[in-house]
Amino acid sequence: MKKFSSVLLMSVLFSLPVCAQEDIPMAPEIIDGKTQTSVPDYPNLGRHSTPLSSLVITPPPLPPVEIELDTKRKNPTTTQIEKTEPTESVLQKPIPPSKPIELNKDVPIAKSEPKPAPAPVLPKFEKKPKEPTPMPTDLSDLFAETADVKRFNLSGFELGMTPDEVKDMALDTGWKIVAQKPAIPLFRESFYEQQCRYQGKRIVHEINDCIERTAKNDGVFYINEIILTRPKTRESISILFTSFATDNRAYKIYYQNLGDNSLGFTPKNMAAKLRRKEMFWNQMFEAYGYPDDADLILWGDFQKAYMQATMSGSNYDAYISMEDKEIQDKDYFAAEDAARELRYPNQFTFFEMMED
Repeated sequence: MKKFSSVLLMSVLFSLPVCAQEDIPMAPEIIDGKTQTSVPDYPNLGRHSTPLSSLVITPPPLPPVEIELDTKRKNPTTTQIEKTEPTESVLQKPIPPSKPIELNKDVPIAKSEPKPAPAPVLPKFEKKPKEPTPMPTDLSDLFAETADVKRFNLSGFELGMTPDEVKDMALDTGWKIVAQKPAIPLFRESFYEQQCRYQGKRIVHEINDCIERTAKNDGVFYINEIILTRPKTRESISILFTSFATDNRAYKIYYQNLGDNSLGFTPKNMAAKLRRKEMFWNQMFEAYGYPDDADLILWGDFQKAYMQATMSGSNYDAYISMEDKEIQDKDYFAAEDAARELRYPNQFTFFEMMED
């Protein structure tokens, strides 16, 4: 039914004739219950407007649809603030200044007493003038004291030992002497070779025999290296000696201990390798203390006498090197001085017949 009425209303709207806007009469307004035929000069707006009792929501010529409104709205009350203007007497008459407060001179003025200074928390010490620090006379004064490697022994062998002392120690400690290498100072070897060739020697083995025989006669034929081994523990030691210019002393001891290369990387074999590694370093630190240089694992002074330990490879091969550089320098300078005293045979005789 509602759908039918809405359709009927729309058909009525579209059937009406179109006319100008000015021909449509204005709907009469109801103000205070009276019908007004003309529009008032002022709009019915603002707080002073007259409230409406009803509202027509359909324009003519449609049937009016009126809605009743609530006429019990309260008009807001406004309160005006009266402005008070100052009178002429107040503006013209100046205000006298207030009198200052009079103080009685007979009453003494209270004076604030100074507060006592708090006791110092810490006792004061007199600053003493700093004594000038003396400049170091040696580079060793700039660094801490290092280990004395010359007093170390490696399986009983020490730096500065003679070949005979090394042999006796090897027999007492169970080391086997596998090699003993003699040598001649290089500057003397070239000197003896020239002498032997000057004597007419041309075959190599004759020249070598002549050089060795001459060196022994002059007392410069010395033991240069001794090699010791312990096959059961896979250990070996090589000891190098200086010439007789510095009493044929040991200046370098080189130790090596090879690991078992038959061990693989199974958990059992890895445990054995790690046990070997831990055992080596524990014995090193227990015997010689902690190194002076932790990065290089070095004891002593590298410029004088030092000992260095390393472990490398998957077999954890162990190496220890002890070296005395000071005795090597002494041996070199002694050989240099001895080389200046040698007199090589003269190969040029063209000036011998010259008259003075």
